[in-house]
Amino acid sequence: MELQTDNALEAWFTLLTHVHRSGKESSIHSRRYKEIYSILLSLRSPIFQLEDPIHLLSSMQEWIFPSKEELRDSILADLANPFSDFNYGKRIFNFKGKLNQVDEFLVPLLEKDPSSRRGVLSFYDPLVDSIPGKISPSLLSIIARVSAGHLSLTAIFRSSDVFIGLPANIFQLSVLQSFLAKKLRLKPGDLSFFLVNAHYYLEHESAMTDLAKRVGKTFK
Repeated sequence: MELQTDNALEAWFTLLTHVHRSGKESSIHSRRYKEIYSILLSLRSPIFQLEDPIHLLSSMQEWIFPSKEELRDSILADLANPFSDFNYGKRIFNFKGKLNQVDEFLVPLLEKDPSSRRGVLSFYDPLVDSIPGKISPSLLSIIARVSAGHLSLTAIFRSSDVFIGLPANIFQLSVLQSFLAKKLRLKPGDLSFFLVNAHYYLEHESAMTDLAKRVGKTFK
């Protein structure tokens, strides 16, 4: 199923609403959740209202949400990530300590052939991420596409916590998209997310409802 939206805030609430209405309820380790499979979420203007979802989550008292700077560094810098066992930026710019996927592959490829369908950034490392019990990245790959002077990205996630994780991922990937577009002298285009599994935990439904009320939305 495809959900087309105009901006980050609309994308977040549209998908939350869809999971709330159509998701199947299940549980893991005594935590109950709702989930759906195989969703394509598209943002036509990802930078519009980009920070609204993370500002809303940051205003809650139940948890400490990463700052914009921390989220930016986690996707653009080869730094240790205090929020996870892995770092997306490290896998982009120093994959296995051997490859800068942006400067040594993606940018030269699209500069030479903007119509290429090989513009892929990879995050999943089978030699590391298939170890039993190890936390592996939810983001598997990003596919870049150039059309009419715009750079569009499609990110493939094996799993997405739509309430807590998706706002951070939208911000991270929009930042990355702008970074790549500037390098290629292009404008940012669409930003799409293919989510193999999209879910939220039922313990967060009260917070979801409170945040929805603040922006005049409802999940009913």
